This record gives sequence, structure tokens and C-alpha cells, in this order.
Amino acid sequence: MVLTKRTSNIPLICQICGDRARGINFEVITCMSCKAFFRRHALQPANHVHCQLDDNCDITQCTRSGCSACRLKKCFTLGMNPKLIRHSLQINRQCVKKKPSLLPTPLPLNLLQNDASTLSNSEWNLLSNVIHAYDQGNAIEHTKFMLQQQSILPPKLRIKSITTMDIIGFFYTTVQSFIERTSYFQDLSIDIRQTLLQRNAEIAGAYNSLFIVREANALTYPAYLFGSSNLYGHANVPILKKFISLLENNGVLFKIMLLVIGFSNSCSIVNPDDMKYMTTVTNINSLIHIENTLVTMLWKYLNYQYGFSGAVKCFSSYVIFILNIIRWIEIGRDRQHEDLIDVCVENIDQSLVVIN
Repeated sequence: MVLTKRTSNIPLICQICGDRARGINFEVITCMSCKAFFRRHALQPANHVHCQLDDNCDITQCTRSGCSACRLKKCFTLGMNPKLIRHSLQINRQCVKKKPSLLPTPLPLNLLQNDASTLSNSEWNLLSNVIHAYDQGNAIEHTKFMLQQQSILPPKLRIKSITTMDIIGFFYTTVQSFIERTSYFQDLSIDIRQTLLQRNAEIAGAYNSLFIVREANALTYPAYLFGSSNLYGHANVPILKKFISLLENNGVLFKIMLLVIGFSNSCSIVNPDDMKYMTTVTNINSLIHIENTLVTMLWKYLNYQYGFSGAVKCFSSYVIFILNIIRWIEIGRDRQHEDLIDVCVENIDQSLVVIN
């Protein structure tokens, strides 16, 4: 699917030491060494010797064995979850008794059954690569940089709508780049690519905007907050804050859902009077296969993280959340915003023509 070991020359990088990573371990992309280190030491952090260099060691592939205290501190700082250690040990004990079956391609699940299966190795790799494909765009750090640059502009330039519009436009173009980095997208015909990106640009862009605004703390920048109020109206700000408060904290889940939306053929409202929506998708079977693969991975991940009942509640909440975003877009349509979307769609068409 996305930047797999067989389809990409870009290796996954361990977020702890920088060595070649082997997938997601305890909610963070790590190498096998850091995975084993965290498994051994995370449950007894009090037993570690103290750092000899004021807790400021640089953890790299070469130095990771030099200071266990700083290495473990970095593991916790980057989000490795010790609660999953016992869960993984339980899975390993089950695997000793029963040889796991690896699925060559994910199969659809019956959501009415209490399916307790976890993701196969290939699905974990797929999930890891989805995260890597999104993080490769470095959208959060780039947004922070743009916000900082906006805040130091002269007051007259700082509050101009076009300055804020450039930042919001970046939220939308980031989605296109994310989807284009997937091998599934490259396997689709040109007409399906154009149709997907055109139809889903607005909803996927709005969803991505909420995530980036939250992660980059954009609403703490007065210039951005003022610019957004000028563009969409002061009444829109509390609605924006409400959506952000309801957005799932699980960043992995967000990235999976964003890809599901990006490959959906029935997510956005279709306006029959707009000719750009009248394109029909040919060879729909290839697209349905991708959608089935992604939704199956999503469901297995939810079931793995939250259990069956929690997965059902989480999935239902997400569907409602996406529908509310669509409603929010339709109610609060703005001419400047529509122009922004039109420019994004036009750039998408041009980029696909150039690529092909």
C-alpha cells in the first residue's frame, strides 16, 4: 500500500535512536532494539541509574546503550505506551499456542460479530507506512513555522486575509501530497485519481485542517485567530473550537481515517449542477478493493485498541463527526473559501497532467 519495504527506497526511521525501524511498537515507530529496551525497562523506571550528564544525553544508534535513563525518558516523551506491554505479552503467549495466519490481503469483517482478531504482520506494516507517509510531509512543524512568520510581520500585513488564506491553503494541499505518496493511488487510472481528489478535496482538507490547527496550537496565535475571524466570521471561531475539542486524540486513527476519506467515492456531497462532479469512475472494482482494504485495517485497529464495544462506539462517533463536518461546510460556505478550493482542485488537475 504505502511506502512498503518492497515499494519504497525510503526506510522507516526509529524515532528514539534513528536506526532503521521495523514498524510501530507501543504506539511509536521504533527499531527492534528500542522496542526490546522499552519492553524490559518501562515497567520498572525507578530501578534505573541516574544520568551522569544532567539528563541531556543525545540518544542515537551509536549512543543508545550509553545512558538507559535518557533513553527511557525519550521513549516516554515520544509517546511509547507501557500499558501495551502486558497486552503484547498476552498476544505472544497466545501465538505460542496457536500459529498466526498471515493474510495476503485484508478480508472484510462482519461488524455484527464480536471479532477479536488483531492485525496481521502485513497490516501492521501497512499501518506503519500510512503514518510514515503522513509524517513525511512534516505538516505540523511547517505550519508552526508559517504561524511564527505571520506573527512577526508588520501589523498591516499580519491581519491581511491573504496571509491566513495561504496557511489554510497549505492544510488542503498537504492532503493531496499525503494521498499521492501512497502506492495504491499511483496504481489507479488518471480519471479515478482526478475524481477522488476533486470530490474529496474539501472534506478531507477541512478534516486535516482541524487536526493541524490543534497539533500546531494555531488558535493561540492572535494573528491567525484574527485572520480566521475575518475570513469566516467571528461566529465561526467557537464552532471551530468545538470541532477541535471533539476530534479524537489518537493521531494514528486520524491518519487512517484521512486516507479512508481520500479514497472514498461516496463521502462528499455531489452537486449535479457542477460539471466537475459529473465525472464517472471507471473500473470501480479496483477502487472498491482499496476501500475494503483500508476500512478492514481501520476496523481491526479499532478492535485492537478499544475492544469490540469500544470500536463500535469510536467508529460510530467518527461517522457522526465527519457528517457534521460536511454539514458545517455546507452551512458556512464562503466565496473566498470556495475560490481556495477551486484553486486547489485546479492545481490537482495540473499536477496530474504533468505527472502523466
